[in-house]
Amino acid sequence: MTKSKLKVFLSHASQDKEHARELFKKLCAEGMEPWLDESSLVPGQLWDDEIKKAINRSDAFLVCLTNQSITKAGYVQKEVIQALDIADKQPEGSIYLIPVLLEQCNIPDRLSKFHAANLYEKNGYQLLIEALRIRSIELDRSTESIKKDSFQENAKFHRNFPQELIRLYWEKFPEIKLKKNKDFTVSIVGKGGVGKTALTWWLTGYEYGIIENRHLKSEGDGPFSYRIPFKRNMYIVDHSGYYPEIQEDWNEAVKYIKETSDLLLFICRAGQPIDELFLKIIKLFSEMPLSIVVTCTDIVSKNDLMAYENEIEKMTGKIPLPLSVKEGFNLSNLVKFVTKSRQMYL
Repeated sequence: MTKSKLKVFLSHASQDKEHARELFKKLCAEGMEPWLDESSLVPGQLWDDEIKKAINRSDAFLVCLTNQSITKAGYVQKEVIQALDIADKQPEGSIYLIPVLLEQCNIPDRLSKFHAANLYEKNGYQLLIEALRIRSIELDRSTESIKKDSFQENAKFHRNFPQELIRLYWEKFPEIKLKKNKDFTVSIVGKGGVGKTALTWWLTGYEYGIIENRHLKSEGDGPFSYRIPFKRNMYIVDHSGYYPEIQEDWNEAVKYIKETSDLLLFICRAGQPIDELFLKIIKLFSEMPLSIVVTCTDIVSKNDLMAYENEIEKMTGKIPLPLSVKEGFNLSNLVKFVTKSRQMYL
């Protein structure tokens, strides 16, 4: 059965029409089904009724903002009010309403709780597309791009995604069960500075700074563990500040993570040495589902990244997932992997 395309409503002020047209074309090229008044309305239709219907049918609502548009009253305000009502009814962690900043400007108070896509920044468009791809994963929609990104298409993890998932769960842990009732918990572990917290912020939308739980004992301030809602009955735990250099010091952490987590994402920075401790940590967690995520791929060349991926696979037997929060590379594939992992427990 063919999946339906992701329906995206484009809300914009009249003075931003050219920007909206350009965004409409790009979303079409990404395999989505955008709705834009001048392209989607048919002569003779009751435009007010059709716009309301289109918003109700949409899977995602993008509101384009500029310094001019945020100070003007108009029909776009009605669209936003309707979209806010729909957004309030979405499950926790869902992506529906996205403020799209066409230039640097203030976000209206009523929209300030939604993480914005800054199209005026270098990687803003790619991050917007990744957010929409994540929405398509949530709703099981299609976003088959007509464009080809040879680097992403040829990434090993992307190409071997189904096999990696089957090997991780069905073959190795056929009797696996959730650790905490119906909740699915993903732990993130890695050295300081590899991007654990930045990745968690992007995935969950929470810029957390208050320590919620302190599970592990050590000298000084750390380590700390933050349990953040991700999606419905799904949580991400960022084990911030915990990466001891001695294997024996991992025993308590390994025990705790094995008892409370259903999936472990081991985070390493592109080019990080695959040393003895790296391999020992992977081995310590061999009795639970574990995937290696390579972050900060924007700091190395494509050839060096591929060589690093191959080295990890050779040394650990695992196909790593490369991604970049800064460039919006492969983030939706990580969400897809985590979401599909959750389904293995059903």
